[in-house]
Amino acid sequence: MSLRLPGRGSSVALLGWWALCSWAVLACGEVSKKGESSVTSQPSGGAAASGSSGDGARPAFSAGSGGVGGEVLSAATAGRGGNTAAAGAYGLAGGGSGLTGGGHFTGGEGEGGAESIPPAPQPYRALAVSVTLMHFCVLLDDHNIKCWGDNLYGQLGQENAVWGHVSEPQKLVNLGAGRTVQSVSVGRHASCALLDNGAVKCWGFAPQVGLNAADAVGDEPGEMGDNLPALDLGAGRTAKQLSLGSITGCAVLDDGNVRCWDLTLHDTFAVKGPPIVELAAGNFPIARFADGTLGQADVSERVTLPQGAHALQLAGEERQVCAVTDDGSVTCSESFWPPPALDTSSLVSIALYNGYGFCTLDAAGKVKCPADLRNTEVWAVPGAQMDPYGLIEVNLGAPAVALSGGGDHFLCALLVGGTVKCFGYPGYIDSYLVDGQLLPVNLGSH
Repeated sequence: MSLRLPGRGSSVALLGWWALCSWAVLACGEVSKKGESSVTSQPSGGAAASGSSGDGARPAFSAGSGGVGGEVLSAATAGRGGNTAAAGAYGLAGGGSGLTGGGHFTGGEGEGGAESIPPAPQPYRALAVSVTLMHFCVLLDDHNIKCWGDNLYGQLGQENAVWGHVSEPQKLVNLGAGRTVQSVSVGRHASCALLDNGAVKCWGFAPQVGLNAADAVGDEPGEMGDNLPALDLGAGRTAKQLSLGSITGCAVLDDGNVRCWDLTLHDTFAVKGPPIVELAAGNFPIARFADGTLGQADVSERVTLPQGAHALQLAGEERQVCAVTDDGSVTCSESFWPPPALDTSSLVSIALYNGYGFCTLDAAGKVKCPADLRNTEVWAVPGAQMDPYGLIEVNLGAPAVALSGGGDHFLCALLVGGTVKCFGYPGYIDSYLVDGQLLPVNLGSH
């Protein structure tokens, strides 16, 4: 289901890399790629800044490359049509440059005898966040990942299993020596990562990790890291995009075809024609092509576009997928659910939750949700009224650049500056509430 986030073809008239630097949120340095464990520290909030697109025009839902940098953004597409929100297409990362995670210093003594002073720990910043029914994973600025939430099947990648909710991100997920992560996507009880070498690794609930495992994967010592096998994508094949749904996961391969898995791997459909720019996996896989058409493997639960309309964005959660179209409408896979009426004039994306709910992100960085999203008195802007579409603005304290849903009455927003705030169902966000105010998720330091 996954907000890497995005992929190519995501909205491009957004908060650019130049804006991030000019707002002095962070230095525009080289992305750190070390894999040490983090040292916990208090998170810092995102910088408050105007998030308007500048020219007042409607965001461009084009099939072009969003943001800066090619392959990094391509990887960021992982799950963008599902429940992953990513910074890549919004200018927070790309082409090897991005949010700095602090400098690297060489230890020991130089020729002059002066000893190098190690840097102070720097707060992690998020490049993407992926949300599902009961757990979350975040892609960090050094291209490692952390997860939190339900861990009954080891889906947090900590080589243990815990009954109940783990309220804060855990230590870095070990995916093998020297490996870094391009994107992350989470499903109902499993998590998958697209690695820097194009391999895909999954862990958690056995029927969703594609390894034909008899039991959960990642819930016992010795099952992660180099011991966790990559999925067999075919001889010489690598993955470019990634998305998990309720039971299945799917990847767009380097030859443009799509391969999916549940308990085992299987080919779903071969692609002929325009390249895939976005992938979503709800109950079934669906792909958005560069020309705005859709590729679908399941004929019983299809997203049928209005005549003459083209898909601009996909939004998925574990039970369904919706498409925002260029005629200003939203069409969904479950015919018994009336598609929402939305103001699409400044719409950047929508995110689904609880099967039938949705929230919106606009070009100014504002997130709005229906009043029936739980815990309204905490997340809503004080005194805010519903707009004509029944939505209320979320009090995030800074513009959002991406939005991820897929959970049971909760969502997470990726803010300018790389902080993450989650809101909705109180049982899952209690640790981020202080005196009724939403705090950033504690991502730790490195």
